[in-house]
Amino acid sequence: ETLQNLERMAKLDIHRDDIAAMLEPYYIERGSWESLHRLLELKLSSTEDEIDRLDLYKRLADINLTQLDRRLDGCHWISQAFRADPEDDGLLVQLEQLSGEIGEYGALKDTLLSVATGVEEVERKIELWHKAAALLEHQLIEHVQAEEIYRLILNERPDDSAALQALDRLYLASERFEELELIVERQIDAVEFEDDQIGLLMRLGDLRRDHLDRSDDAVEAYQAVLDINDTHRNALSSLAQLHTSAGRFDELFDVIR
Repeated sequence: ETLQNLERMAKLDIHRDDIAAMLEPYYIERGSWESLHRLLELKLSSTEDEIDRLDLYKRLADINLTQLDRRLDGCHWISQAFRADPEDDGLLVQLEQLSGEIGEYGALKDTLLSVATGVEEVERKIELWHKAAALLEHQLIEHVQAEEIYRLILNERPDDSAALQALDRLYLASERFEELELIVERQIDAVEFEDDQIGLLMRLGDLRRDHLDRSDDAVEAYQAVLDINDTHRNALSSLAQLHTSAGRFDELFDVIR
């Protein structure tokens, strides 16, 4: 009867913290995890201090995961903890791992986007955007929203190679060749090494020749390859074919000379 009275008083927020201090060890000793869970939720409802709330989120997550075998609920409380402390990489790793195990990709995406919105530090924001966009692209197959987030990233960091490559994949898969051309051009400007530039310039030339019906612009791309490496076989071959098709024999002679 004493226990019931204490629990009733706790629910009514009568000396709740003092009562919780008495009941918590009692519940733990007896393995009354559901009762402890309810008590911690009551404490949370009347706790305003951010550090104390974060501790309660973590404790609720731990009870669900280690004592009650409720991974979905545990995932919820880890998400709440990460929202409260978005700089905690340990919470982020735990949240990603658990969400993947139980297939809660949509909820994870929502958490990442929500946290990114409130984060001031740009690098952290971009990191979370990348994770959310990857979920949308590969797990949730929501390519329109994934594209929107990749563009948000490029607004903050115009030369972000991962975002550029992601838009490259999306535009190529959906055969949006005009938009793909712009992304390939941006990648050419962003890459550092000549071999990477050459590969992208060859793609640009092939794209203009095969999908955009702009042979003259394709010639420009292949010529840019030769400006870097004047013995590049594929560029020489592509230029020779274009000049032959267009009857530009003087230019063809210059290529094969």
